[in-house]
Amino acid sequence: MKKDKVKKQKQPRAGSIKAKIIGTIVPIVAILIVVMIVLAYTISSGIIQRNAADVREFIIFSR
Repeated sequence: MKKDKVKKQKQPRAGSIKAKIIGTIVPIVAILIVVMIVLAYTISSGIIQRNAADVREFIIFSR
């Protein structure tokens, strides 16, 4: 005789506090890194363009 299996409802998995903290911190850190990279790129490209303009003017006026 087979025993009737009672279907248990799956309760939402709570997860550990450690997993929740990591799940929150990792995206925030990733976003901050992307923002820092974009900022560094824009600032350094502006500096490079200014230096290139200065060198160009120096070459033109030194002839």
